[in-house]
Amino acid sequence: MYTSPPDDPNVKADDAENDRRRFEAELDGYYATHDAQALALAGFVFSASAAMLCERLSAGENLTGAGPAGQQLDGAREALLPFPLPPQASDGSTLTHTAVLLTGAPEGTVLNPQFVVPAAYFYALGAQMPFQVDAGQRFAMARADAEAKLLTAIQAAQDTGLLGATASPVAATGVPATAIDAAQAARRLRALGQAPSGAPKVPLAGPSAALVTAWLTHAGPTGSIDTDFWQGQFGGAGYLDLLLHVVTDDFDPLIAAIQAPPLLVATAADLLAVTDASWRAVLLPPGGAPRLDLLPPFTQVGPASTPSDRVEAFLRHLRTFFSVPFTPAPPPVAAAGAPPLFPTAGGDVLLRFAAAYAAHGGGTWTVGTARDATASSAGVLDVFPGDPDAQAWLAQALDVLDALFRLTAFAPGAGLAELRFSLMEALYARGFTTEEAVQALSPDDFRAALDGTVAHPYAAQIQTASTWVAPPQPGPFRPVNPDGTLVDCVPPEHLSPFGPVAYLYDLLRVTPASSCAEPSDDATEGSLGELLAPRRGSLGSLQVTGANVWTPIPVIDLVNESLEELAATVAAGGPAQGARSWTPRPPRSPGTSSHLPARTPTPPRRPRAAGPQTTGPAKGTGTTRPRCSPRCPSTPRPPRSAYRRRPRRPTKRSPSTSAPRSCRTTSRSTSIAATWRPWVAAGTR
Repeated sequence: MYTSPPDDPNVKADDAENDRRRFEAELDGYYATHDAQALALAGFVFSASAAMLCERLSAGENLTGAGPAGQQLDGAREALLPFPLPPQASDGSTLTHTAVLLTGAPEGTVLNPQFVVPAAYFYALGAQMPFQVDAGQRFAMARADAEAKLLTAIQAAQDTGLLGATASPVAATGVPATAIDAAQAARRLRALGQAPSGAPKVPLAGPSAALVTAWLTHAGPTGSIDTDFWQGQFGGAGYLDLLLHVVTDDFDPLIAAIQAPPLLVATAADLLAVTDASWRAVLLPPGGAPRLDLLPPFTQVGPASTPSDRVEAFLRHLRTFFSVPFTPAPPPVAAAGAPPLFPTAGGDVLLRFAAAYAAHGGGTWTVGTARDATASSAGVLDVFPGDPDAQAWLAQALDVLDALFRLTAFAPGAGLAELRFSLMEALYARGFTTEEAVQALSPDDFRAALDGTVAHPYAAQIQTASTWVAPPQPGPFRPVNPDGTLVDCVPPEHLSPFGPVAYLYDLLRVTPASSCAEPSDDATEGSLGELLAPRRGSLGSLQVTGANVWTPIPVIDLVNESLEELAATVAAGGPAQGARSWTPRPPRSPGTSSHLPARTPTPPRRPRAAGPQTTGPAKGTGTTRPRCSPRCPSTPRPPRSAYRRRPRRPTKRSPSTSAPRSCRTTSRSTSIAATWRPWVAAGTR
């Protein structure tokens, strides 16, 4: 068919070619179908192989050479176990769930019991993944997915018949072949994949190992696991072990002390029943040294933390998990014949401050009297250890109470003892919390500020009771200027020695003898101002005002003014200062080919007098011809007869290259200096 086909006269060449093409198409289709089937089968085989490796990784095995480029894949040897807190111990402000990070015993070894997930579930999750996704990536993706997503994927595989209701481990060594369902597999994957988020580490041994084993074998859904499983674990030793690691942040010395006398905590209920006084008695033994060895490191809130501060920090940490019973103070014994009294609230911060103040050597605290600064600061720290905001509030409250008590000190002597508290309330409500605020107002203003309050009739007595002494006032008023005036020392820009007027003043004093080192001198002969005076008048007589400096004037107005002055001078019989004389040229002789009139050659112009050499505006353009400063070098100009007259062009002339770059101008300027340039020297055109 391809090399030497037989020469059959009964077969046409076109039919043979069509048969050949049909055969090739059928052959290609055969191979394509089987290649696709082989490729899909290879993917299934690879997914099955990767699923078995993932099962071994979930059991904690380290796989050598199974990763990309022969790298080692590390198995899962940590698992995050969330669990609920006893609901009866919460007051609505505590946490409802917490978690621990389970590790091997010792840490870094394989978990026992193991959180193994059978390979069938990994195969269901990764059967459609391409070859490029290796076993390590598949294991990481399965652990990172949410539990609901895992359950959906597993349920879809079960619906298609790819996966049964349960599956058993087949690849991990040393693992019992116990079948687990989809809910158990999803919970285990989430436990292996959740971030620890600062959870305390718990070695998986002892009572906690038995609890975790029961958790692994629980077959119910996760949504009801709190009721179905954890509710029956609150009284067990395994749950207490997890709870103690949480509340102590995995601090073994404190865990041992809690389970030893005098607390003897054996269950979670025993732990919840320990009062704050019992905790303080264990950590701060009366008459003994503080048990700093039992305080976890997180209680060290700062370098200045006292043992009492650390104990209070631990109690606040406990209150984030459950309510710590409060020990009330014993009720006072009423004296015979005295009316009964309500017991003092144990949470009164002022009473706690008074006790701490006395303990630090401050003596008896009396409102309105001066306090010992050291004892007061130490007492505030004892009342609210590790809480700077609460400490600042208490210090401010003590100062306010002292001030209000002093401001109303007149009340008992005036028979207003029962009204004293109301007076203090009125002052506080109107914002008078310091004696300085009372003394800052005049008697009339202070009385008006108390209008409508019970303290209004006693405004004078309150202001008199203030013992605050105003600080000395500064001396008599003196102006800041040395001459005793109040004039602003910063002048406006048009009056500034660095402004445009000052610049113009210095510019008009420029003479032919000026240089960069000495730009001006006292001599006025030959200065720029003297040269401008015949045409522009005395510029020194102009008023220096902001309007004269900053109001823009069109150049055409300046030209018209100059022409008007020139015409008025000539009409009055005066000389035409700077006017250029003009003599009509005779016509060219017949026979010339140029269309321009003939020009009579003129002798070379005589040199100009010393002074600034300037030229007028270039004809037909808006530019100014290059000019040199008095000190710039200049090349001699050729005689005018050397130039041939040409038709005017509207294009701009290029600046001359004979003068330095700093002396050239390229465009017409609307500044005052540029306006004066065409009219600098008298007698020029």
